[in-house]
Amino acid sequence: MSFAAPTYLITLLGLLVPLAIHLWSKKEGRVIKVGSTQFLPEVESKQSSSLRINEIILLVLRMILMGLLSFILAQLFFKSTANNESKLVFIDPLIADRPEANALLDSLANQEYEIKAFLPGFPNYDQEKHTQSAERHWQLVEELNRVNAQDIVLITSSVQKSFKGARPTSHRPLSWITLENQGTNMFLASAVQGRDSVYLVKGNSNREHTAFERDQILKGEIESDSDSTSFDGLKGTVRLIKDTITVRIHSGPGFERDAMYLKTAVESISEFSRYPLKISDNKQADWLFWLSDEEIDGNQSNQIVRYKRDTLSCRLIIPTSDPRVYHITGRLNVVNVVKGSFVTQLFKVMRKEIEAGDQIEKFDQRQLAEAQLQPNYEVRSLNSTVKKPMNDWLWLLFLAVFATERIVSYVRKQ
Repeated sequence: MSFAAPTYLITLLGLLVPLAIHLWSKKEGRVIKVGSTQFLPEVESKQSSSLRINEIILLVLRMILMGLLSFILAQLFFKSTANNESKLVFIDPLIADRPEANALLDSLANQEYEIKAFLPGFPNYDQEKHTQSAERHWQLVEELNRVNAQDIVLITSSVQKSFKGARPTSHRPLSWITLENQGTNMFLASAVQGRDSVYLVKGNSNREHTAFERDQILKGEIESDSDSTSFDGLKGTVRLIKDTITVRIHSGPGFERDAMYLKTAVESISEFSRYPLKISDNKQADWLFWLSDEEIDGNQSNQIVRYKRDTLSCRLIIPTSDPRVYHITGRLNVVNVVKGSFVTQLFKVMRKEIEAGDQIEKFDQRQLAEAQLQPNYEVRSLNSTVKKPMNDWLWLLFLAVFATERIVSYVRKQ
């Protein structure tokens, strides 16, 4: 027995009210001197005893009413333990169509396991409906702590991109089965058009690593339309970068050295990626880098990277709620630029926006070892605690006792 609002139990002091009234109204009989008792009727002792019993019953009923009212205010409930014997298997839709995954599902279904999709909300698995992986396995493992089941089996891939964020803590042992991808992804990472040639970055990803190589081909050797391009033998379609991308760098007082480091980073990215980046003072530049504490003036740029100090951030460039705006969280100096990998972070941001997507993330095949997949375990009881509120029953009991008290009170007056 527990109470959701135990502070209201102080109202149990109200039990003293009917008790005080009962004691206060109980008075000794007065002695009246009369000349003769010849004409006084005799009172039966049974009637007097019945009145005393009625008073005691009324006192008890009224104290019960006060106690019930206190329990209702304090929200009485009982805890009960429920053993759930259900068995669940969660399948990652990314690998659900593989023969070995189907064999595992058939075997577990024969053992009366219920099949769920390893997706937010854990819906019942539908092969036609669920075709995309959530790629946030750590967060889903945390959500499994709220699932009431006796036995849980996970069937997922071990692709590294599906495990992001902090390692979760699981409150129960998990039977985690991983299916490795044995193949290799050959994909097109980017394509930049020059005067007579197209500069390609080709990716090669397998379970152990992802590597890149650059290639230069003639324009006629690549399949392209006005906006996108693909290359025979490589997976993926990327945006064909043709037009010059203008970059404006504004530096306020005291930010001159920061601007120098930023300009060098932009030039390095242009040299490495072949992006046609051009530094300009045009207020309508495609990219604006605002290195100042002042407010941005009349900007018409598509993308904005501005200085916004954040001592708690562990990265030099962070996104904001506005997809067009990024923040540089610290001053640019030798330590931050080199040790903080500023150029790498800036390249990832610009590549994502310039190429309208991230082919590397899409085709990355690197995989984690089995030991790296296990969450932290903090095993707790598998029996779930169910709270049963009693207020509805207390109200019914209160009304019944109140009706009884009124009836006894009426009989007493008669």
